[in-house]
Amino acid sequence: MVTAAIKTLGIHRDAIVEAIARYPAEQQKLLLDGWDFAETALGGSRDAFADELDYSWDSIYQAYTGRRESVDGICRAIESMLAHHGPAAGLIETVVTRNIRTQLDLARRTRSMAVVVGDTGRSKTSTCEDYARTHRNTIMVQVPSGCVRPALVAAIADAADIPIGKMRERAREHKLLTTLSKSTFLIVDEAGYLLRSHNRGASPIRLLQDLHDIAGIGIACVMRTPHWRELISGPGAEEDEQLVGRMIYRCIIPDYVMTDEIRAICEHFAEAPSKELLEEAYAIASAPVGDQGGAKLRTLIRDDLRKAKLFADANHETLTVEHLRDARDLRTSGGAWPKK
Repeated sequence: MVTAAIKTLGIHRDAIVEAIARYPAEQQKLLLDGWDFAETALGGSRDAFADELDYSWDSIYQAYTGRRESVDGICRAIESMLAHHGPAAGLIETVVTRNIRTQLDLARRTRSMAVVVGDTGRSKTSTCEDYARTHRNTIMVQVPSGCVRPALVAAIADAADIPIGKMRERAREHKLLTTLSKSTFLIVDEAGYLLRSHNRGASPIRLLQDLHDIAGIGIACVMRTPHWRELISGPGAEEDEQLVGRMIYRCIIPDYVMTDEIRAICEHFAEAPSKELLEEAYAIASAPVGDQGGAKLRTLIRDDLRKAKLFADANHETLTVEHLRDARDLRTSGGAWPKK
């Protein structure tokens, strides 16, 4: 089944901004930071958010919809939650995330097509999720392997709140094509799974071309490098030539980790990271996965550096390369073992 856009609180972020506009600026910022944390670090779970704050969901919902009864206590709980979890939550801005957002902006504003291409763990999905949450009329769907055209139609309709119910297949597609607002911007994650090699018969990716041409909406396709190569030079490349030609905005992420990227990530966890810390982080992200603690960039961020920061904070110390190595060892071998 295709995964539709995240709807954690049942309210779009723009609606929350409007609802809490009467609160003091400090409370507004805390509520939005807490909401972003719930969407990312807590996986969009209402129950997990309520557990973290130790408040009922009803009380949280009231605070986020402009009712003041419990907002003071909830803001204090959010402040405590964010202090406890440290800076790991949320999107870290790097040269990669900036370039992705630039191409998304261009495609959205001109109702064009864009493509974001890169290896796993390079912040493609997290950047696009953040973009979808913070831009009005932007929806995002995630495609699983083997997705067929009717399932894609249903997922996009669900994300866009277009009821299609038990309509026949052709009627569903017609309603989607004729009902979508031209101001809609659609982000399709793992769009490579819509290619012919992952499906029997016609490639469902052609639906995206139809949505652009007929509904007139902007679309961004997010895919891994092998899928992009298949699209532009694989067995169906000639048939997909028109689709590729429509993807005028392209963010092709290099297959190597950049030093500027590592520095921006480390500075998120340490105000002035040492040369040794930067070198160790680069070595972890550059080594083959499983080789000497090598890991995807997202593992370096979400696991190694986050744990290293917790180790440092627990001892009231500045984050150092030793903390990072301890976190890496914990991930790769279960921690330190006694000598023979």
